[in-house]
Formats: sequence, structure tokens, C-alpha cells
Amino acid sequence: MLLSCLFLLILAQPACARALLGVSLSQESRQKSANHPDLDKQLDRAFGEKVVVHNYSDQTTLLSMLMQFNKLDAALISQETYNQQPKGKLIALATLQISNESEQAKMVLAARENLASGLR
Repeated sequence: MLLSCLFLLILAQPACARALLGVSLSQESRQKSANHPDLDKQLDRAFGEKVVVHNYSDQTTLLSMLMQFNKLDAALISQETYNQQPKGKLIALATLQISNESEQAKMVLAARENLASGLR
């Protein structure tokens, strides 16, 4: 009986929430980000959740992993890419303005439509 209660207590503990974020960085950006491998740790602190960042070589693969295979919870994509997706397939969580010395870009942090509201 005691063992059963202990087992139920373990199951009742809050689950380790984990969000999977996908990004697609250019080759140049990937080399620069190698100097900052702790992006997921920075996101953990910002969101208060465990965030794992997956980098994909192109946005087509990134979108497939997000929308078709449900392997990601959210992705950081360009505003243009977000606008090209069918209405209702992605939910915009935040809009970000990214700038460096040579360019500026508007990015969207987008979640898949069927993501649990608790993770949003």
C-alpha cells in the first residue's frame, strides 16, 4: 500500500515542462552563433521553462518539423514566411525586430495550431 501511494505521489509531481523551438540560421549566422551556444539556457531564464533549440539548415525543413510532423512546439521564422502559410496553421506568439550592422529583419515566433494552450 505504501509503495502504491509513493508511486502515485511521484506521478502527481509537476511534469518538467519542455518547449522545443526551431530556428533556421544561415551559414554565416550559424558560425556567429557558435560563440553563443547557450541560447536555450537564455530562453530557459526568459520564459521560466525548459527550452530546447533545434537548428535547421532551411526554413522548409523547419516548417515541416513544426506543422507536418509536430516535432517542434514553436519556430522563429521570417515575417514573409509566416505570411505565406495557410491561415490558422500557425499562431503568432511574438514579433521580433532583428538587426545587425548590415540588415534588419522582422521575425515571428510562431507556434503550431494544435499546441497545448499551457505551452503557449
